Amino acid sequence: NGFAEVNKIQTRLPATLSAFFNALKAGDINYPKINAAFRPLERSYLMYNAFHIAKGKLSPDKVGPYPGVNIDWVHRTEDGKMDIETSKKAAASMCDGYQLSLISAKQKVGAPGSSRHNYGAAVDINIGNYLDKKIKNSAGDEVELKSFKDLVDVGRTYGVFYYPKENMHWSDTGN
Repeated sequence: NGFAEVNKIQTRLPATLSAFFNALKAGDINYPKINAAFRPLERSYLMYNAFHIAKGKLSPDKVGPYPGVNIDWVHRTEDGKMDIETSKKAAASMCDGYQLSLISAKQKVGAPGSSRHNYGAAVDINIGNYLDKKIKNSAGDEVELKSFKDLVDVGRTYGVFYYPKENMHWSDTGN
């Protein structure tokens, strides 16, 4: 159920996220796994550029270097010319490894330093089986969850905000 995984990473999460997860646990609301939590800047650089190259929004020869990351985004033909299709396929393969969906309209990938993940203040998590369960908000009042909006409202009382433009993203700011 994800609770053991959360316990491992809670030391990096702000108190607001930890309190919200503890309320979920107390309400017997599960989440099979945390898809992403803390994300180093170097990983954000790789994810961001792979995503945009694979989607055809960025040419691999236009990606600048990043401190601590040794990668050449450009794949070449035998005669040394840039092979855009092979470069895009390699970037798509990297996206697969990072579990990024290239077809979801709600898949977002922040540039290094722009994501709350870079500061340990966000998680990507699917929360299930919450309907008709009761959970305490931060004031200690019990709330029956009749909709996802109810869950979002309870999260907000803890200072945890759902980002509706992306699947499963919760953070201390909503971004």
